[in-house]
Amino acid sequence: SKLIDFAINKNRITTYQVIVGLSLGSILTMFLNPDIFTIYLSWYYNGIVGTKGIVDIALAAPLLIGGVILAYVLVRFEMKKTAEN
Repeated sequence: SKLIDFAINKNRITTYQVIVGLSLGSILTMFLNPDIFTIYLSWYYNGIVGTKGIVDIALAAPLLIGGVILAYVLVRFEMKKTAEN
C-alpha cells in the first residue's frame, strides 16, 4: 500500500500503465496457457455439446454475470459512501 502510494505520487501515469499491464497479462495467461489450450482443442474437434464443456459454460456464464454485478454494486456503494463524507 505504501509502495503503491509512493509510486503513484512519484509517477502516476507509469504506475497506472504497470497496473493495467499486469492486469491484462494476468487475463491473457488465464485463457492462453497449455492446460486450457487442450480444452479449446477438445471443443474444436469434439464440439462443446459432445463434451462436458456445455456444463462448464452453463456454470461460468451466470457466475461471470453475477461477479460483474457484484463488482458494480460494491463500486456504487463505495462511491456513495465517499460522497457522504
